[in-house]
Amino acid sequence: MGSKRICVDTDYYATFNEGLVELVDVREEPMAEITARGIRTEDREIEVDAIVFATGFDAMTGALLRMDIRGRGGRGLREHWGPGPAARACSPMW
Repeated sequence: MGSKRICVDTDYYATFNEGLVELVDVREEPMAEITARGIRTEDREIEVDAIVFATGFDAMTGALLRMDIRGRGGRGLREHWGPGPAARACSPMW
């Protein structure tokens, strides 16, 4: 314990169940504009205290994957990292 990075629960998903939280699927209810009070969709204005812009930006691996770095046998990082993070020893790709 402590020699590898461990995953710690941050109550991320539980937050979505809080009474004051509303998730809006912008594919079903597109945003029209940001207003002084919140966000206006095509159907309504939603008053908010904070807006979280979840763009899917990948600050950690995004740039590396776009460079298409390849190891032995032409295996790319995307393929090697495909299963996602794991707290286990991995076989080297190089």
